[in-house]
This record gives sequence, C-alpha cells and structure tokens, in this order.
Amino acid sequence: MIEDLKNKGYEKVTLGVEPEETKNKEIYFKYGFNEHIKDSKEVYPDGTEISVEYYRKKL
Repeated sequence: MIEDLKNKGYEKVTLGVEPEETKNKEIYFKYGFNEHIKDSKEVYPDGTEISVEYYRKKL
C-alpha cells in the first residue's frame, strides 16, 4: 500500500490508533508512523465513542 501511494505521488500518509493498542502503536512506530498529529474522539454509527491518536509518516 505504501509503495502504491508513493507511485501515485503522495508525500505523506496518516493512520489512527486507539491509545490502549500498545502493540499496534509499537508496530506503526517501527514503520515510521512517529509524527503525532492529534488526539481525537470518533463516534461509530451505533453511538460508540472511542479515543484515537493520529500519526503521520513521510513517504
């Protein structure tokens, strides 16, 4: 996916992760998603609210 985005001319990519997903965060940091953008609350259609941390990686 990252290579496809590069080939299409994108320079940055972002992702969101729940703060308590520590293993996923470790994996994302390992792959360069280490620029913290913001913390946010997201709401699913069923009304469930979650906290999300957003990170960016330069391609």
